[in-house]
Amino acid sequence: MREIISNSTIYELVLVSVFLISFLIQLYYYLGVYLKVALLKKNIKETASPNVPLSVIICARDEEENLETFLPTVLEQEYPNFEVIVVNDCSSDNSELALERIQKKYPNLRVTTIKPDEKFTHNKKLALTIGIKAAKNDWLVLTDADCRPVSKKWLSTIASQFSEK
Repeated sequence: MREIISNSTIYELVLVSVFLISFLIQLYYYLGVYLKVALLKKNIKETASPNVPLSVIICARDEEENLETFLPTVLEQEYPNFEVIVVNDCSSDNSELALERIQKKYPNLRVTTIKPDEKFTHNKKLALTIGIKAAKNDWLVLTDADCRPVSKKWLSTIASQFSEK
């Protein structure tokens, strides 16, 4: 009888010890790690002010309707110094004509076209590379032709998060 009691006491002691160690580890993470993150106030220095020149790069393949719908919302951002580069990536629809119409209205729109080649097939990576090389500014913002900015301060919000690092 005494062996049964002592064995159960040893098992209980081991079980309680494992529980206590697990509890202390969890307590450390909740108080030591998660609480620091929750209470940390971001001290954002606006080293990159909204005057930092930006290049917005948009790759578009057969996006005529999306370009006519969403591109003006990107071009009408309330940001002092930015350009928008649309890479027309082998479009087979009337994207080129739509871009010409839009380009007449917005002087900060630049268009680069990739013509289809029977010998060479490519993916979006080439279009992004061409857009990056066409950019005049060091700070780049990438988006798609089917995306609409949430507000006219979209670029200002993005630029406010930049730092020298």
